[in-house]
Amino acid sequence: MKTSIVMAIIAALFISSCSPKNTTTEEKQPENYIILLDLSDRLLNGGQAEQDIQIAAYIFEKYESVVRNNLIINSKDKFRIVIAPQERMEVDIGRYENELYLDMYKIGIAEKRIRLENFKTSLSCKLGQLYSEATKNRTKPSDFQGAHIWKYFNDYLSGDVGKDCVNQLFIITDGYFDFESKSARKTQGNRTTTSNFLNTVRGKANWKEMIEKQDYGIIPIGKTFDSLSVCLLEISPKYTNLDETEMLCYIWQKWLGEMNIKNICLIPHSGLSKMEGQIDSFIGGK
Repeated sequence: MKTSIVMAIIAALFISSCSPKNTTTEEKQPENYIILLDLSDRLLNGGQAEQDIQIAAYIFEKYESVVRNNLIINSKDKFRIVIAPQERMEVDIGRYENELYLDMYKIGIAEKRIRLENFKTSLSCKLGQLYSEATKNRTKPSDFQGAHIWKYFNDYLSGDVGKDCVNQLFIITDGYFDFESKSARKTQGNRTTTSNFLNTVRGKANWKEMIEKQDYGIIPIGKTFDSLSVCLLEISPKYTNLDETEMLCYIWQKWLGEMNIKNICLIPHSGLSKMEGQIDSFIGGK
C-alpha cells in the first residue's frame, strides 16, 4: 500500500514538472519609426541638408538597435521616411518614400538581416540624392513653396501610424507652419493651418497671454493617434526676436497637446552630439 502511494506521488511530481509553466510575459509591441522631412527654404541654411541626413541616420541606428534587441528574425518593427507635402516639388516623392521604407514583418526570415544591413548602408546615399534634387536650381526662398505639415497630419499620418505598434514620429523642421498657397489655408476664428498669426504677437512682452486670450494657434487635427509620441527636431528661428524659439515651442506644444499626444519632445537646432543625446532621452523615456 505504501509503495502504491509513493509511486503515485512520484508520478504526480513527474507530470507537474513536464507540464508547461504559466507565464505572464507579454509579447513586446512592434515599434514604428516615422521621420517627416521639411524640404522647404530651410535647406538654404548652410550645412542644413548634411545635418538632416546625419540626424536621420542616427535615428535609424536607434531603430536598428530595437530590431536587433527583438532578435532580427522575430522583428515586426517598421521604419519609414516621409516628405511633407509641398507644391512645385520637382521630386519623385513616391519613389523615395518607397525606397526609404522598411517593414521587417513583411520580409522573409532568411532575408531579414541582409535587408536591414543593406537599408542602413544605402540610407545616407539615398537621402543625399533626395536633398540634392530638392535643392536643385533653388538658391533663394522664393524658389521654394513651404512644407505643408498640417496637411500631412490631417491627410496622411493615420496611414503611417501602425495599429498595435509603439509609434514614434520624428519631425525635422524649423518649426514654422508656412506655405505659400492661399488656397490650401484653412481658418477657424483665430486658429489657422499656418503660423502666420505669430506676426501679431511677435516682439510683445505679453505674447503668451495674447495667444491664450485671443485663442491664436494651429487648428487641431480631429483624429486620434493612439500610442503616438512626437519629437520635433531642428527648431530654428527665422527672426531675431529673443522669444522666437520659445514661441515656436509653445505653439507646437499647444497644438500637439490639444490632440492628446502625451509624449512630446521639442529640440532646437544645436550641435549634432547634443541632439543625439536628446534623441536618446526621448526614446529612452517611453
